[in-house]
Amino acid sequence: MKGAGKPTSRDVAAQAGVSQTTVSYVMSGRRPVADESRRKVLAAMEKLGYSPDASARALRSRRARVLGVVVPYRVGADSAAQHRLIVALARRARLHDYDLVLLTTDEGVSGLRRAINTGLCAGLLIMEVVDDDPRAAVLHDSRISSVFIGLPQTDGPVFSIDGDYERAGEEGVELLIRRGHGRIDLVEPDDDSVSGLGFIGRFRDGASRAAARGSVELRLRRVGPGLPGALESLRGARCVQERAYLLGPLVSVDDWINALGLLGVRAGRDVSVLASAWDSEHPHCLVKPAHFEMGNQRLAEAAVDMLVGLVEGDGEPPITTLVPPRLMVGDSLVPEPGKWPEGEPFPRGGGLAAGVVASAEVRSDPGGGIDDDGLKE
Repeated sequence: MKGAGKPTSRDVAAQAGVSQTTVSYVMSGRRPVADESRRKVLAAMEKLGYSPDASARALRSRRARVLGVVVPYRVGADSAAQHRLIVALARRARLHDYDLVLLTTDEGVSGLRRAINTGLCAGLLIMEVVDDDPRAAVLHDSRISSVFIGLPQTDGPVFSIDGDYERAGEEGVELLIRRGHGRIDLVEPDDDSVSGLGFIGRFRDGASRAAARGSVELRLRRVGPGLPGALESLRGARCVQERAYLLGPLVSVDDWINALGLLGVRAGRDVSVLASAWDSEHPHCLVKPAHFEMGNQRLAEAAVDMLVGLVEGDGEPPITTLVPPRLMVGDSLVPEPGKWPEGEPFPRGGGLAAGVVASAEVRSDPGGGIDDDGLKE
């Protein structure tokens, strides 16, 4: 009698409705397999929890089945988000019968060249991408397959994928305008170690474009790390009830909402707070914030699929791939004008209805006190 033991490649073939030879080709990459068959096999492997012996297969094929993830250390980076993305990359790599190795090349280009020259990895995934990323030129000139998780600005083509942060910034401002806001603070991290990361600038670009179209004021506010940084930025502020806070990447929405609460300001009643991202698995505020789900799981799966396709010669993907954001409304936005709960006055100023601002501009504000109408003097 069969027990519930470890599934075999024969089980995978039966689940996928293909031959065992096809399963072998999908795992080894020795011969091309139709996309439909490959998808069926990978789905069956995931469903059955099939885990082939990577070391034995590598010895038989004499080919490295290892993908490298290059992650430089940055003080202001979101280490928890990095960890979740790396775990998702590793899981997807195992479905393709690849292992993942972490390369923390803090010495930059020289460390990357050394990683390439060792021949350890069949391909590389590049994280923490800055706009002017010197690694792009190195990889463009090398023969190793690579995919950037981020969008470097480079003359030579490199394969890259990222969440569509520009679209998220644009949609965020549009949503806040619909909620009646005529003043929006765009909050970004005050940390030079992450200022060059491209997704921060792309989020800002999208928000600026939408603010210009909607003729609202968008003011840039920089904030230090954690709850102390949020409190320092908001200290002395009175509740300016037509105001909204749009939190850019790497700004903690939990800390921002908690800081507002300590100052007696209610997110979702007195002000609106909308975040570019939120860790819903480890929340530490009492309000479920409105935020964008930037598709890290989808991004990880697509990045690994792209790299494996390049390594195994299954054709070239588009040079740039953007994963669309998904808006999660939450409870931190004030209701739309006309939909305010009965018995509660709509916030003073009324946003666009009161004609608060005639034209859009982005104004820098490093934080600190706010005067009576909410504008830093």
